[in-house]
Amino acid sequence: MAEVGNVKIANEVVAIIAGIAATEVAGVYTMSGGFAEGVVEILGKKNLSKGVKVEVGEKETSIEVFLVIEYGSKIPEVARMVQENIMKAITTMTGLKVLEVNVFVQGIHMEKEEIKGVFIGISPSYLMTVINYEYFRILILGISIFYFILFMKKVSNIFEEKEEKAYIVKNEQGTIGMTLSSIEHILKEIVKIRDFVKDVKTKIMIEKEGISVKIKISILTIENLNIEIEKMQLQLKEYIEKMLGISVKEIDVVVVKVYEMKKTNNLMEEVE
Repeated sequence: MAEVGNVKIANEVVAIIAGIAATEVAGVYTMSGGFAEGVVEILGKKNLSKGVKVEVGEKETSIEVFLVIEYGSKIPEVARMVQENIMKAITTMTGLKVLEVNVFVQGIHMEKEEIKGVFIGISPSYLMTVINYEYFRILILGISIFYFILFMKKVSNIFEEKEEKAYIVKNEQGTIGMTLSSIEHILKEIVKIRDFVKDVKTKIMIEKEGISVKIKISILTIENLNIEIEKMQLQLKEYIEKMLGISVKEIDVVVVKVYEMKKTNNLMEEVE
């Protein structure tokens, strides 16, 4: 068959195909657009291509996708299915050879109760009274300066590239990476479900044998604390190894503060 011209497929088209293929996989909550001040940017269905980076040659392409995964999903399995689905979709629809699909998990979605805000209003008469005072002008000036500084900080963050550390595993289709902040977040949520835990701080370090986890907790006084902490360590280790597919070298737990429950006027109060 004679050639009648060249066919060029735009990067945006390949990115959209990859984004749709990724979100078709069970366990994928949505695409991620990266980090904004340490918070994962969640993308809607109309912006799926923003969670994808592609390099398209004449006959081949390489893909990177950034995902938010549903809590309870086995991340290595979900990531592998994403790789396979993207490869199949792009090859079928474009004819391009997919050299590799690199999957980066940047967050884990957990259902939470809605927090309803309370609006506090100021009556017009009270406001008019306050305006007459000189200090109110100073207050307005101070607020204006504060928001100006906040605005400039946000602008500067746009131009700063934040390098997010990740745990990387290679396979035949490419690489699977999961940001350490995502792992720390999910471990913190698992620890916080215990009634005796008041506050949690987590830190993860990548080792040759896997990862080491450091956890600092503030707790309420309970009986058999050592047994409860051992149960927590085992649960965390099991979750990391089974659901995340990451070997755990050790999980260290440090109790940094204890609160005592005391009864005052028939009410229970926390006392440090």
